[in-house]
Amino acid sequence: MGLLAADDYPPRQYFVLTDAGKPVFTTLRDDDSVEVASSIGIMQALISVFLDDRDKLRSINAGSCRITFLLRQPLYYVCVSSWGEPESVVSILNLGTSVVPQKWCRELRSTKKDAIAP
Repeated sequence: MGLLAADDYPPRQYFVLTDAGKPVFTTLRDDDSVEVASSIGIMQALISVFLDDRDKLRSINAGSCRITFLLRQPLYYVCVSSWGEPESVVSILNLGTSVVPQKWCRELRSTKKDAIAP
């Protein structure tokens, strides 16, 4: 069995959303806002079901597609991949993407504190 060409792998999709379900970052095209909104809505619903049950959601396998979640409140990181890599590899990729929005995360936390303060 030979190696597959790069074109045989669909690109991974990355999403960052707030714990309120607001999109912060996505690799989907901006001109497809319906798909972005639908994807974020489905992810938020899945995350909330697991949080309500106090269960740790790490990944969901659907055929050859794996959706991996990294929940670091107030941000949730999601990677959708059909590459067949193990969950640990996708989790590392999610951790890598979590480095980028640290500034946003700090700003979001300070905004929430200011909103709660009397």
